[in-house]
Amino acid sequence: MSRIIKQIEIEGLKAITENEFLNALSNVGIKVGSNLIETYLIKLGEKIKKAMPEVKSVRIKRNLPNRIKFIVTEREPIGTVEIDGKLVAIDDENVCFVTNRDISNLPQIMTDIDKVSDGVKLLKALNEMNRNIYFLISKVYNINDRFTLLLKSNTKIFWGEYSDNVVDTQLKLLNKTLQDAESRFRNIEYIDLRLFNEGRVILKPI
Repeated sequence: MSRIIKQIEIEGLKAITENEFLNALSNVGIKVGSNLIETYLIKLGEKIKKAMPEVKSVRIKRNLPNRIKFIVTEREPIGTVEIDGKLVAIDDENVCFVTNRDISNLPQIMTDIDKVSDGVKLLKALNEMNRNIYFLISKVYNINDRFTLLLKSNTKIFWGEYSDNVVDTQLKLLNKTLQDAESRFRNIEYIDLRLFNEGRVILKPI
């Protein structure tokens, strides 16, 4: 009985096109006409992720006699970083990748490459705890382990150091401050949360 691949099935693609995925498969030796029995599935999954960093995971099923199926989970960008002058996506596992998605409205992490993971940690917390504020952010600066968020309205948020223990409290305070300020001021130059542990929040309207 023939074990030559006659059909390749793909599920789960969102931003990645079918042609892009098929080209990546071809680059790792999988295409119509390949030998299905000689395809090592465990190593194949790792090769695909290496060839396409946007692939977070892939399940592979051999459907004998001549079909193979790929069930793909793509990475979800949480922000962007600039590499060699080009803006690329980054996810909550600190994996950078080129994508067909529109990433222009995602927060850009502005820091040295060895500090990017700290910015990702902050964005992940904001995205999970308050997506409304997360979507207001344009840029994230990290200078000497102290964060400043630049909102799309050009308001600066002096966040200070990041801590898992207080991020929820800090975020709730920021949300309340923003809501109160919206009803009182047309524009805000900055909100300073660095002394929030002392019960102080400094707000400067324009």
